[in-house]
Amino acid sequence: MPDVKVCLVSPVPPPYGGISNGTRLMRRYAARNSRVQFLQVDTNVRWRPVYDLTTAKRMIGGGFQLLQNYLVYLKVLRKNPDVVHLKTSAELGLVRTYCFVPPHACFVSLLPITFISGEFPPSPPQGPLNGR
Repeated sequence: MPDVKVCLVSPVPPPYGGISNGTRLMRRYAARNSRVQFLQVDTNVRWRPVYDLTTAKRMIGGGFQLLQNYLVYLKVLRKNPDVVHLKTSAELGLVRTYCFVPPHACFVSLLPITFISGEFPPSPPQGPLNGR
């Protein structure tokens, strides 16, 4: 019997990216540790190419995916997770986050949220005193 049940709402690879790779690492940890059980809600985009970032397509198709993910999420909440961890992009993924937060209050006491912006900060200037 696990000590903690974690509902992980995040993308599962493939395709591999920052958020889905982090999910893969967390699932690998849970597979090796019997004290943690992950209940997964896979939010990965499989209905369009990942490089197709057309806003209209993301909003319409993403709306259908949101509904599907939400129904899976409600099923998972019935399994009484101790923690719900939302891993999402800080762009249109925020809409999903706002939809997933209200029901958690009825079932779960802890809700960590990880936002990923998808952009790297600029490199520091290089010089004799920088970059060491």
